[in-house]
Amino acid sequence: MKVLKNKDLDGHHNSETNRIELDFDVEIDYIDTKYDIKAEGYIRSEGSIKAEGDIKAEGYIRSEGSIRSNGDIRSNGYIYSNGSIRSEGDIYSNGDIRSNGFIDSNGSIRSEGDIYSNGDIRSNGFIDSNGSIRSNGFIVVFGKKTDNYLQLNISNYYTCYMSDYTIKIGCEMHSRKEWEGFADEDILKMDGKKALKFWNKYKNIILAKPKDLNR
Repeated sequence: MKVLKNKDLDGHHNSETNRIELDFDVEIDYIDTKYDIKAEGYIRSEGSIKAEGDIKAEGYIRSEGSIRSNGDIRSNGYIYSNGSIRSEGDIYSNGDIRSNGFIDSNGSIRSEGDIYSNGDIRSNGFIDSNGSIRSNGFIVVFGKKTDNYLQLNISNYYTCYMSDYTIKIGCEMHSRKEWEGFADEDILKMDGKKALKFWNKYKNIILAKPKDLNR
């Protein structure tokens, strides 16, 4: 573990990659930089972590303040903030994503563990978790507020993300009304016979409201 002051970060700036490169675990009072941050170990801050670029760590990312990035936030461990977590890109964790404030992504939110927020969870893309998704506020997915959200893994072909208003199957996202009106020819154009077989087998489950499936 190496203890740094925020002013020491510039000494680890790589002008070729234009990012702060840290080949060790980092414990610091706070981070506020105009560059990308890449750590070979974990990043732990007693204050906020802010970057104009990406924030990436091979270990966990933990902040007693907020975590904010104008790029992506990516961790091969967990991501924890005692404040909020905000990214103009994607938020990805190989562990849990937990915030005592809100979680806000202009991209997608993906976790190999749980996603928990003491506030809202807001995403302009999908929200994907191999664990549970829990919010003490509301959930915004694909840029639209929803009372119910469900990730459904019902075959080896596609993962389904369902809100009250939108359904995403694989890479195809459409409104519920559009999915209800698709003919077999429309589904075939999406991904061929595999997609049509999947749709005919599971469409009644997929078109059910998330709240009904959660019962």
